Amino acid sequence: MTSEEKNLIEGLFQRLQQADTSPKDAEAEQLIRARTAELPSATYLLVQAVLVQEHALANAQARIADLESRLRNAQAQPGPGGGSFLSGVSRLFGNKPQPQAAPPPLPQQLSSSNDQTDFLASDTQDSGFDQAGGDDSGFGSDDSFSGSDDNLV
Repeated sequence: MTSEEKNLIEGLFQRLQQADTSPKDAEAEQLIRARTAELPSATYLLVQAVLVQEHALANAQARIADLESRLRNAQAQPGPGGGSFLSGVSRLFGNKPQPQAAPPPLPQQLSSSNDQTDFLASDTQDSGFDQAGGDDSGFGSDDSFSGSDDNLV
C-alpha cells in the first residue's frame, strides 16, 4: 500500500466516522451485518468501490466544469451570423464563406500521480470509464466528408 492509498482510506473512514451520528434503519443494518459476515472481504471491496467512484466523480466534475467554461467562452464570441450590415454580402456574388477555425482540442483527463494505487488502477480498468480521455461514443474521430463543395449553391 502506498502512502496515497493510506491517506485515501483514512480520509474515507474519517468521513464515515462523522456520518455515524445519523440514525440507522435497524432492518438494513441487520441485513448488512449478516451479509458482511457471509462475505468477510465485503468491507475491503466496498472501500475500493467507494474510492474508485470518488475518483471517477472528481474527473467527471472537472470535465463538466471545463465544458461549461468552453461553452461560456464560445457564447461570448460573435457567431458566424454576427457582424455588420454588409458583412455577408460577398456570398451573394459567388464568393465562398471562409471556413470556421477548428475548435480547440479537448483537455486531457485529470492525470493521477505515477504512484497511482494498484487497487484503484486495476479496478478502474474494468469500470467502463475511459481513463485515457478518449471518446467511448462509438463515433470515430476521423469523421471526414468526402463530398465536394462544387454542388453547393
